Amino acid sequence: MHPEELEAILEKNLPKVLVDYEKNYRIQVHALKSTSLIIGALKFSEFAKKLEIAAKEENINYIEENHEELMKSYKKLHNEIGEWLKISRNI
Repeated sequence: MHPEELEAILEKNLPKVLVDYEKNYRIQVHALKSTSLIIGALKFSEFAKKLEIAAKEENINYIEENHEELMKSYKKLHNEIGEWLKISRNI
């Protein structure tokens, strides 16, 4: 395939790829928001909600500025839950 053909295909499909990405991102942060709310991680749930809204509004700048912090918070929450489960097993 010639580079010009590939470029034309990418340009034609890029909007669909971006829309699909934003939709999938929104679904993932929605799941994080809902699950964390169920387990009582209210601050994390609220943070995920803000990113869900940003994805719905296609606010890519907000997502880019806050996604890394969301992932750091998620890892911290995950570790805290893991520690709690270890302690609970020993009781």
